[in-house]
Amino acid sequence: KCVGKPVSSVVPGSDLTQYIFEHILDASNKILVVGGEEEKIKSLKQRYPFLNINHINPSMGFIHKEDEVADLIASIKSLQPEYIFLAVGSPRQEILAQKLVTQGISNGVALCVGASINFITGYEKRAPGWMQHLGLEWFYRMLQDPGRLVKRYSMNALYLPKILVSLAKER
Repeated sequence: KCVGKPVSSVVPGSDLTQYIFEHILDASNKILVVGGEEEKIKSLKQRYPFLNINHINPSMGFIHKEDEVADLIASIKSLQPEYIFLAVGSPRQEILAQKLVTQGISNGVALCVGASINFITGYEKRAPGWMQHLGLEWFYRMLQDPGRLVKRYSMNALYLPKILVSLAKER
Protein backbone atom coordinates (compact mmCIF):
# COMPACT_ATOMS: atom_id res chain seq x y z
CA LYS A 1 0.00 0.00 0.00
CA CYS A 2 1.06 3.55 -0.65
CA VAL A 3 -0.54 6.12 1.64
CA GLY A 4 -3.39 3.73 2.33
CA LYS A 5 -4.08 2.98 -1.33
CA PRO A 6 -3.34 -0.46 -2.74
CA VAL A 7 -0.76 -0.59 -5.52
CA SER A 8 -1.55 -3.51 -7.82
CA SER A 9 1.39 -3.08 -10.17
CA VAL A 10 4.23 -0.72 -10.89
CA VAL A 11 5.66 0.22 -14.28
CA PRO A 12 9.18 1.62 -14.02
CA GLY A 13 9.61 4.86 -15.93
CA SER A 14 12.31 3.35 -18.13
CA ASP A 15 9.93 0.59 -19.24
CA LEU A 16 7.20 3.14 -19.87
CA THR A 17 9.53 5.38 -21.90
CA GLN A 18 10.65 2.48 -24.09
CA TYR A 19 7.05 1.33 -24.55
CA ILE A 20 6.00 4.82 -25.64
CA PHE A 21 8.82 5.01 -28.19
CA GLU A 22 8.09 1.54 -29.54
CA HIS A 23 4.28 1.42 -29.47
CA ILE A 24 2.74 4.88 -29.10
CA LEU A 25 4.79 7.39 -31.08
CA ASP A 26 4.64 7.61 -34.85
CA ALA A 27 5.91 9.86 -37.64
CA SER A 28 3.06 12.33 -37.13
CA ASN A 29 4.11 13.16 -33.55
CA LYS A 30 6.38 16.07 -32.74
CA ILE A 31 8.77 14.81 -30.06
CA LEU A 32 11.26 16.77 -27.97
CA VAL A 33 14.01 15.35 -25.77
CA VAL A 34 15.43 17.88 -23.32
CA GLY A 35 18.85 16.76 -22.10
CA GLY A 36 21.33 14.15 -23.15
CA GLU A 37 24.45 14.41 -25.22
CA GLU A 38 24.15 14.69 -29.00
CA GLU A 39 25.64 11.21 -29.58
CA LYS A 40 22.91 9.61 -27.45
CA ILE A 41 20.18 11.46 -29.32
CA LYS A 42 21.81 10.42 -32.61
CA SER A 43 21.59 6.79 -31.41
CA LEU A 44 17.94 7.33 -30.44
CA LYS A 45 17.18 8.73 -33.90
CA GLN A 46 18.96 5.76 -35.52
CA ARG A 47 16.93 3.34 -33.43
CA TYR A 48 13.66 5.13 -34.32
CA PRO A 49 14.34 6.69 -37.76
CA PHE A 50 10.63 7.10 -38.48
CA LEU A 51 10.11 9.48 -35.54
CA ASN A 52 10.27 13.28 -35.62
CA ILE A 53 12.68 13.78 -32.69
CA ASN A 54 13.89 17.26 -31.77
CA HIS A 55 16.57 17.83 -29.16
CA ILE A 56 17.63 20.60 -26.80
CA ASN A 57 20.52 20.07 -24.39
CA PRO A 58 20.72 22.83 -21.78
CA SER A 59 24.00 23.55 -20.01
CA MET A 60 24.97 22.00 -16.69
CA GLY A 61 23.34 24.00 -13.91
CA PHE A 62 20.83 25.56 -16.32
CA ILE A 63 18.02 25.38 -13.79
CA HIS A 64 19.76 28.07 -11.70
CA LYS A 65 20.15 30.44 -14.67
CA GLU A 66 16.92 32.38 -15.15
CA ASP A 67 17.83 33.57 -18.66
CA GLU A 68 18.66 30.05 -19.86
CA VAL A 69 15.47 28.63 -18.37
CA ALA A 70 13.45 31.40 -20.06
CA ASP A 71 15.17 30.70 -23.40
CA LEU A 72 14.58 26.97 -22.99
CA ILE A 73 10.89 27.51 -22.26
CA ALA A 74 10.59 29.85 -25.25
CA SER A 75 12.22 27.21 -27.48
CA ILE A 76 9.86 24.54 -26.19
CA LYS A 77 6.87 26.84 -26.83
CA SER A 78 8.03 27.54 -30.39
CA LEU A 79 8.53 23.83 -31.18
CA GLN A 80 5.05 22.95 -29.85
CA PRO A 81 5.93 19.30 -29.17
CA GLU A 82 3.22 16.80 -28.39
CA TYR A 83 5.63 14.69 -26.33
CA ILE A 84 8.41 16.11 -24.16
CA PHE A 85 10.92 13.77 -22.56
CA LEU A 86 12.76 15.61 -19.80
CA ALA A 87 16.10 13.86 -19.32
CA VAL A 88 18.07 16.36 -17.26
CA GLY A 89 18.11 14.50 -13.95
CA SER A 90 16.28 14.92 -10.69
CA PRO A 91 15.23 17.36 -9.35
CA ARG A 92 15.98 19.60 -12.38
CA GLN A 93 13.53 17.81 -14.65
CA GLU A 94 10.73 18.06 -12.09
CA ILE A 95 11.43 21.76 -11.53
CA LEU A 96 11.42 22.33 -15.30
CA ALA A 97 8.17 20.37 -15.66
CA GLN A 98 6.54 22.62 -13.05
CA LYS A 99 7.82 25.72 -14.86
CA LEU A 100 6.31 24.42 -18.12
CA VAL A 101 2.95 24.11 -16.39
CA THR A 102 3.15 27.60 -14.87
CA GLN A 103 4.13 29.02 -18.28
CA GLY A 104 1.02 27.48 -19.84
CA ILE A 105 2.74 24.73 -21.81
CA SER A 106 0.24 22.01 -21.15
CA ASN A 107 -0.78 20.81 -24.60
CA GLY A 108 0.61 17.30 -24.80
CA VAL A 109 2.57 15.00 -22.55
CA ALA A 110 5.74 15.79 -20.61
CA LEU A 111 7.53 13.00 -18.80
CA CYS A 112 10.48 13.17 -16.43
CA VAL A 113 12.48 10.24 -17.78
CA GLY A 114 15.90 10.61 -16.16
CA ALA A 115 18.30 8.05 -17.63
CA SER A 116 15.66 6.26 -19.72
CA ILE A 117 17.16 7.51 -22.99
CA ASN A 118 20.54 6.15 -21.88
CA PHE A 119 18.95 2.74 -21.29
CA ILE A 120 17.08 2.70 -24.61
CA THR A 121 20.22 3.60 -26.54
CA GLY A 122 22.44 1.17 -24.63
CA TYR A 123 24.70 3.81 -23.06
CA GLU A 124 23.79 2.54 -19.59
CA LYS A 125 22.86 -0.92 -18.38
CA ARG A 126 19.72 -1.52 -16.38
CA ALA A 127 19.77 -3.50 -13.18
CA PRO A 128 19.47 -7.28 -13.37
CA GLY A 129 15.87 -8.50 -13.58
CA TRP A 130 15.80 -9.74 -9.99
CA MET A 131 16.78 -6.27 -8.72
CA GLN A 132 14.16 -4.64 -10.94
CA HIS A 133 11.55 -7.07 -9.62
CA LEU A 134 12.45 -6.18 -6.01
CA GLY A 135 12.30 -2.43 -6.73
CA LEU A 136 16.05 -2.03 -6.25
CA GLU A 137 17.00 -0.59 -9.62
CA TRP A 138 17.79 2.72 -7.92
CA PHE A 139 20.24 0.89 -5.63
CA TYR A 140 21.96 -0.77 -8.59
CA ARG A 141 22.32 2.60 -10.33
CA MET A 142 23.68 4.16 -7.14
CA LEU A 143 26.32 1.43 -6.88
CA GLN A 144 27.30 2.04 -10.51
CA ASP A 145 27.78 5.80 -10.00
CA PRO A 146 28.02 6.53 -6.25
CA GLY A 147 29.85 9.84 -6.68
CA ARG A 148 26.88 11.31 -8.49
CA LEU A 149 23.88 9.41 -7.14
CA VAL A 150 24.42 8.92 -3.38
CA LYS A 151 23.97 12.63 -2.69
CA ARG A 152 21.04 12.94 -5.12
CA TYR A 153 19.17 9.96 -3.71
CA SER A 154 19.87 11.08 -0.13
CA MET A 155 18.51 14.56 -0.84
CA ASN A 156 15.43 13.09 -2.53
CA ALA A 157 14.86 10.84 0.50
CA LEU A 158 14.75 13.91 2.74
CA TYR A 159 11.71 15.17 0.80
CA LEU A 160 9.87 11.84 0.92
CA PRO A 161 8.17 12.32 4.34
CA LYS A 162 6.83 15.71 3.25
CA ILE A 163 5.46 14.20 0.03
CA LEU A 164 3.83 11.32 1.90
CA VAL A 165 2.20 13.70 4.40
CA SER A 166 0.90 15.80 1.51
CA LEU A 167 -0.55 12.72 -0.20
CA ALA A 168 -2.15 11.55 3.05
CA LYS A 169 -3.86 14.94 3.45
CA GLU A 170 -5.33 14.60 -0.08
CA ARG A 171 -7.03 11.32 0.84
